[in-house]
Amino acid sequence: MDEENKQSAIIPLEAMSLALKRKARVIEYLEEKSEDMASVVYNLAKGADTDSVKLAAAKDILDRAGFKPVEKSQSVNFDIDLKGKTSPELEEIRIKYEEEMRQKFLNG
Repeated sequence: MDEENKQSAIIPLEAMSLALKRKARVIEYLEEKSEDMASVVYNLAKGADTDSVKLAAAKDILDRAGFKPVEKSQSVNFDIDLKGKTSPELEEIRIKYEEEMRQKFLNG
């Protein structure tokens, strides 16, 4: 490797090293402040002037403590032959299945 290529390879490594050191300092700083910030959020949950702030703080505390609600999703597949269907027929099928899906979700 010639001298120019060595220099261009070294500079990014030095920059990466500086960035990693900076990131480590920021993480250490935030870790030092985390207990104070947790107290701030707790105090908001207990004594904020508005219920919306209390609720948001309480949810944040619960989420971070591992009690975040499970997010559910549901998918349904239909096997429908659409070959040779006209636009009005396709629209009729779409409306029919939209209504069926609406009823499934409303009725469980």
